[in-house]
Amino acid sequence: MAKSKLHELPDDIINSHPRVFPHFLISPFNTEYLAINHKIYLENKKDDYKDSSLDRYFKDAKKFSYVTKRGQEGISMVLQHLKLKRLDEVCILNTSGSPYISSSVTSEIEKICKWGRSICEKTKCIFIIHEFGFSASIPESVLNSGIPIIEDCAYCLGSQNEAGNIGMVGDYAIYSFSKMFPLSYGGLVRSRNKLSTSSAISRYSKNYLLTLLHYYFKKHKGFVKKKKENYNKFLNLFAKHGIGPRFKLNKNNVPACFVFQLPQTPLSDRLKIELNNKGIESTVYYGGGGFFIPSHQNLRDEDIEYIYRNIFQVLTQKK
Repeated sequence: MAKSKLHELPDDIINSHPRVFPHFLISPFNTEYLAINHKIYLENKKDDYKDSSLDRYFKDAKKFSYVTKRGQEGISMVLQHLKLKRLDEVCILNTSGSPYISSSVTSEIEKICKWGRSICEKTKCIFIIHEFGFSASIPESVLNSGIPIIEDCAYCLGSQNEAGNIGMVGDYAIYSFSKMFPLSYGGLVRSRNKLSTSSAISRYSKNYLLTLLHYYFKKHKGFVKKKKENYNKFLNLFAKHGIGPRFKLNKNNVPACFVFQLPQTPLSDRLKIELNNKGIESTVYYGGGGFFIPSHQNLRDEDIEYIYRNIFQVLTQKK
């Protein structure tokens, strides 16, 4: 298990002036990658990449790949392909069963139709969210329903369950590359059948993205290893305060962020405000009894210390 080591940064760094706060996203992307990625593109660019060139990285039975601007765009592409109407419903299921559903999902669905949390006579599609890299359990009744299934694998690039079938049981799987790689855009739809819809991504943006993806997929195993190490560092630090993770981690999971147990109270809302003001992207896991923070592969020990100390500066603050 990875050791959690603090470097004891000065308090004046933990509580620096707002003009010089560091900035940590849930995504491993940061501003330095604008130049890094462009250099990678210039040194490796090809003009004839096809969407199908990504097939080698996926071991599912799906025959078609569609590169998108973002994972969100893939949602509307599939729903439009299914010809859903305004009064039709998408049933959303997730790993935890909690009421928390990201607005990035619901807002995209609402462009096309309605959504709900249970299967009914209006259900025309089932949308399964594998939250934060932790797999959702899919009931046999859903698998045998005959209703099209979309798996939201945005956080699951490289993450698997014990059965090894994340992204494989649905008719469609949607991925978001910026959740794993230091990229500012890019998603993918994997489909069993050819889609009648297409992405708005430009040819140049697609070739640019595909060039970077072929470069970063070669580093994928290293990224996975480092993400797990950083996750365990947070795990050990929080354990000192008697705070555990919201999701149980199995050996095949690749956690996209660190979700720790925290009841939803005014304190959790204050923590969200304080951390985001300090440059740490984070939020309450509403209705799920948790809170999530970055734990990606680009965090160094000093970054982890900055995030950790700012969290407990709020949690241990006297009222």
